[in-house]
Amino acid sequence: MDQNAETIEQSEHRFRSIVSMAADAIICIDASQRITMFNHGAEHIFGYSRDEIIGERLDRLIPARFRGQHRHLVNGFKDGETSARLMGEREAIFALRRNGEEFPAEATISKTEMGGISMLTVILRDATERRDAEALLEARVAERTQALETEMRQHEQAQAKLVRAQRMEAFGQLTGGVAHD
Repeated sequence: MDQNAETIEQSEHRFRSIVSMAADAIICIDASQRITMFNHGAEHIFGYSRDEIIGERLDRLIPARFRGQHRHLVNGFKDGETSARLMGEREAIFALRRNGEEFPAEATISKTEMGGISMLTVILRDATERRDAEALLEARVAERTQALETEMRQHEQAQAKLVRAQRMEAFGQLTGGVAHD
């Protein structure tokens, strides 16, 4: 094996190791939206083994109600000028686990062309924990806001009672002074 071939082989091995150990799902699809690569992160997130899903349409990982729209978006991206779309550049998407559970996800998508073959690569992150944490935080903020509003009302009521008591005391002193005179 010559030096150049050995360098290429080492580079490919390094690339496969990085892709394999990534916690996010890394999925490649061909022009017909068939899955050509599915890393360990994808196996963990979706619940499919690589052998079960390679060659299947990407639709298998999309909830039925989103499939038509998703196909259209992917085709538009594939045929468009943009070569990458990062997480957070569009609203949340939903994906489908093997057990039928839908989950919120964030995705980055990029397209490459090698040897006249177009390929899309998706890096997908399960956003369930982040969404749940945000919901918990929103609930806590709402709870604390309500507690503060209640506390403010109680303070205003106490302030109003104090003002009435001071008026009554001033009125009492005034009437006492008039009676004394």
